[in-house]
Amino acid sequence: MEDVKLKIKGFGALDFKVQIKYADHPQAQITVQCKDIIHNYPVATLQCKISGKAPAVDFLLPIAANKFAKPSKISLNNLNQYYQEYTTSDSDIYWSLDSFIPNPAASNVPVEMVLKKCGHLFNNGLNC
Repeated sequence: MEDVKLKIKGFGALDFKVQIKYADHPQAQITVQCKDIIHNYPVATLQCKISGKAPAVDFLLPIAANKFAKPSKISLNNLNQYYQEYTTSDSDIYWSLDSFIPNPAASNVPVEMVLKKCGHLFNNGLNC
């Protein structure tokens, strides 16, 4: 996976700063500043190159914020520490999503199709 892009469509009540970090796996850090009360979730588009193709998946960002929320300062090192703890831990209190939801597609189905279907699932699920 390379050339990862995460774009958040214009949403006047929120200011976004997106940073993509490449390591073993690309990570996105999204900083959000809320300027007003929001009533809908913002829409993000994730695009990356996988095997020479660049599929794009739209999904809603589950951000429930209001202008009364206080900013939280976290360094990139602390964010990476939390990320590593939650994604590589063998703790009994949290699991990796793919450890209990197996890939539903047959081996001949392109990963882009799986991502597209997952995107629709999340989009429709969060847009209840």
